[in-house]
Amino acid sequence: MSDAEAVARVLGGDVDEFAELEHRYDEKVRACLYAMVGIPDIVEGLVQDTWVQAFEKLPRYNPSCSFGRWVCGFARKLAWEHRRDFARHCDDPSADNLPPSEEPSVPGPDEEFEERLAQDRAEKLLGLLAPAQAEAVRMRVCEGMSYLEMQVLTGRTERAMRNAVYHGLERLRAEMREGQGETKG
Repeated sequence: MSDAEAVARVLGGDVDEFAELEHRYDEKVRACLYAMVGIPDIVEGLVQDTWVQAFEKLPRYNPSCSFGRWVCGFARKLAWEHRRDFARHCDDPSADNLPPSEEPSVPGPDEEFEERLAQDRAEKLLGLLAPAQAEAVRMRVCEGMSYLEMQVLTGRTERAMRNAVYHGLERLRAEMREGQGETKG
């Protein structure tokens, strides 16, 4: 079962399916937190907090993006908050240089509608690309993968992946310019 299908089942009421998602990505979340915090006891607490936040915000998950990257975003945010709070507690002046915790506001119906329209348009535009280009653009832009990660997952060379992303984005830009010309004219 794909991550998107598992999320849909959880949102449909099968909350036990969330345990499967947690099982799939718990190691990745722990690795992310351990790399940023490095203290096992603190990491354990942050892991739990990460999964609680992910569960609470699950309705906002975009299934066209990687679930693993999405949940690790919560982990990174919590790790930064911990580091900032710890530095402040120790009266460390460098704490002011840590990025602020920016909890995105909950979007209203208008914002959700606009976001859905933008996602639908992006999917429609990606459908205009050759399959290899669409896959490369999704991996690079939506999932934020490095070219090395893309190479490992697809078996294609880094140069081929860079080429696919470049030409895919150029085609998308041309389509978007053409679409803007139609709406203005």
